[in-house]
Amino acid sequence: MANDFEQIKERFRAFWANDALDRCALSVTAPRSNQVKPEICTDLMKFWTDPEVVYNRSINGFQNTFYGAEAFQRIWVNLGPGIMAAYLGSRVELQQGTVWFDPEDGDYQDEYKLSSDNEWWKLTLELTKRLVELSGGELPISITDLGGGADVLCHLRGTANLCMDLIENPEQVKKSRDEICDVFKQCYDELYSITNVSCGGGSMHWLNLWAPGTHYITQCDLSVMLSKPQFDEFFLPEIERWCDEFEYPMYHLDGPGEIQHLDSLLAIPKLKAIQWVPLPDQGCVRQWMPMFKRIKAAKKALYFGIAPWYKTSAKDVEYVLSELSPEGLFIDVVCESEDEAKWLLANIDRWSCS
Repeated sequence: MANDFEQIKERFRAFWANDALDRCALSVTAPRSNQVKPEICTDLMKFWTDPEVVYNRSINGFQNTFYGAEAFQRIWVNLGPGIMAAYLGSRVELQQGTVWFDPEDGDYQDEYKLSSDNEWWKLTLELTKRLVELSGGELPISITDLGGGADVLCHLRGTANLCMDLIENPEQVKKSRDEICDVFKQCYDELYSITNVSCGGGSMHWLNLWAPGTHYITQCDLSVMLSKPQFDEFFLPEIERWCDEFEYPMYHLDGPGEIQHLDSLLAIPKLKAIQWVPLPDQGCVRQWMPMFKRIKAAKKALYFGIAPWYKTSAKDVEYVLSELSPEGLFIDVVCESEDEAKWLLANIDRWSCS
């Protein structure tokens, strides 16, 4: 691995404890100056599900990436956001850059259950197991993005239909939500048992983040369409359940449309952290600093990114550290060059002490 993973884990432990060692937790990555050209796989099924293709693509990514501070190499079993919908009957559309899920017929099932014969579930297990073997214990393998209950239900029912159901068929929504959550836990437990050893006795999801026990990034992207009372009634119970079930739960706060639900989330005692994602053209850290301070005041850890697509850069880290204490703070910085990354690493200790 590029960096000392045991030392990295200590900083992550401090982050989850809403604490810090000598500075905030920090991931710094950048494209290498000399890029190794990847092999092109035009077969979309192989691109997403063939273990050797996924492994080799990951290794190529490692070769082409500079890693600094708490950034580390790991392989994420990426089958699209909310692959659990496919385990329950959703159609899957593979594309080169993403995966889409569409309802098969849009009708509710009598009961949502996981079938061991489902092709996508079998593929997930086979891919995860094989990647653990290929890594030979040298690389952590992250659990795939199973998805949040509300978003999986959108994939199965259709977003417009589900929104109408909140009004016209609320009990069916709650019943299906709970069944999907049961399937989620069944899937997670099996995947955790496969990846736990590769993750050094902990777990990882889709972020550049390790946890020393069970961990998942909960989400409800549908919440941008919901009033606060609707969110609190229908989908906050799911998030509360995961905060009880997992040792290191985090919530994926995806854009300004979800901020209306922040108070409800911060009131969950066992929620350990918030991950903030701005819109691509609204990444200015100064704009969101009052919200960051609100999250920190609630004694929750905070994770957010600084990257060119947010129109932010390594220079913004100095401002962040002048406004926020390092305890329970993780900044994921993607730089445009190795020189920028090395400049950041050369200054981070001085900024942390100022």
